[in-house]
Amino acid sequence: MKKFILISIIFGALSSTIISCGSPPAKVTEGASTTPTPTPDVNFDNTPKNTALYVGVQTRWEGGGAPTSHGECIALSTAPIETGPETCDITIPEGQLYYSELMITMGSKLAETCSMVSFTAYAYKRSSSDTYVPPGESSPVKCATEANSNLACWGGAGPALYPDYPKTGGQYFLLINGASTTINIPSGNSRRYGSNRGTVNTLADHTTSISGYVANTMQDYYVHCLDIWAQPIYSFKLTIKDEDTKGTENEPARNQIPDWD
Repeated sequence: MKKFILISIIFGALSSTIISCGSPPAKVTEGASTTPTPTPDVNFDNTPKNTALYVGVQTRWEGGGAPTSHGECIALSTAPIETGPETCDITIPEGQLYYSELMITMGSKLAETCSMVSFTAYAYKRSSSDTYVPPGESSPVKCATEANSNLACWGGAGPALYPDYPKTGGQYFLLINGASTTINIPSGNSRRYGSNRGTVNTLADHTTSISGYVANTMQDYYVHCLDIWAQPIYSFKLTIKDEDTKGTENEPARNQIPDWD
């Protein structure tokens, strides 16, 4: 069973199909409200007044300092509604991504259109074996028979954000509690991930198993503007890409930190 908890509301248990690839968040009838996390993304403040849905991506180095903005996607109220998720591709230099906290800000300036904004975390299953040894570990975990109670069987942002993943796979907040909120995903380096697969969701073929990935388990990032009936009005499918070194006159381009390529 999966559920959405989010910065604003804690959902009751929902069907496991809710977080399947590409599916919109389910309508919910239960929950308790909390206050969204204040956003540090000044780009949201500078968007037009008729911004119905905003997604902005920033990073902050592990050592601290000011966030670096890498791009944003905006749906204005003049755009057609209920047309399905629009593409939102954000590219980040691979080293900066691996050694930085990833910050995804989402919001809306039209509470009359978007009663809530929901977020679905990117994630995937690493193994279906009971003898799987996760990266950086020495002991196996049971990913065939006890995957839902072993966080190490799962990869991506979901298990980094939600301690009970895959039971919880996303979150939402109400516009009455604030216009925006930020999801903070720990750096790959701090998680000893060994690659940018912890945040990068560029795997082209979701249907074929490869090393460290079980076929048909990939869930991409989604952000939805929902009305009071929980109907998705505007949506983005967010893809985080890492940029390899471009190379020099004497050296070719190099992939210093692996991802899905």
